[in-house]
Amino acid sequence: METRLTVGHWEGDLINGAHGTGNLATEVERCTRFTLVGHTKTKEAPEVTRKMCALFKTLPPKARLSTTLDNGKEFAHHEDLALGAGIDVFFAHPYHSWERGTNENTNGLIRRLYPKKSSFAGIGKAELKRIDVFLNDRPRKCLGWSTPREKMTAFLGYAP
Repeated sequence: METRLTVGHWEGDLINGAHGTGNLATEVERCTRFTLVGHTKTKEAPEVTRKMCALFKTLPPKARLSTTLDNGKEFAHHEDLALGAGIDVFFAHPYHSWERGTNENTNGLIRRLYPKKSSFAGIGKAELKRIDVFLNDRPRKCLGWSTPREKMTAFLGYAP
């Protein structure tokens, strides 16, 4: 997976909002840098698992081969994620955030919109769409100045 030649390998995480305002579940595809983002009200494993499954189910099976998560208790139901999304689940070593560097970088981009301690209470579909556009429609040097959406669209074989 280090060569990033195969589409379908993801890195996931949960970004915490201000206390009691919810979280953002993020999954970033390693090859295309395409990002899925969803809002959860809590950090409880069942809710996070449901959200991650829903995010992955927006993609065909060929685009969801594996995900690598950190060791947070919010991912305790990883078996349900594997079954529900039809994806292999792996974990980074404890305190080795660089093993999910693509996701950490993407979370940093989200923090430009929502600095630490920002409230996620008002995040709805429109705001999630704004985050999606901010992340997936920005050209990236590492993609030859294509956007993550263009790369994922090309992989999926959809018309531009």
